[in-house]
Amino acid sequence: MLAVFHWTAVFCGWVENRYRTVEEALAQAQHAYSLDRNEVWAGAAIAKCHLTQGNMD
Repeated sequence: MLAVFHWTAVFCGWVENRYRTVEEALAQAQHAYSLDRNEVWAGAAIAKCHLTQGNMD
């Protein structure tokens, strides 16, 4: 859930360093996903981070 909050902060413009915050959110989401592959919020956060970075592949 923390990764989702970080992504939301980026999306809403609440952070100064957008790139770093998206990287932090992605790292947290990937860690959560590695612990539990059924964690839906982690998968959603990973997808949102990739979309925000422009990684559509």
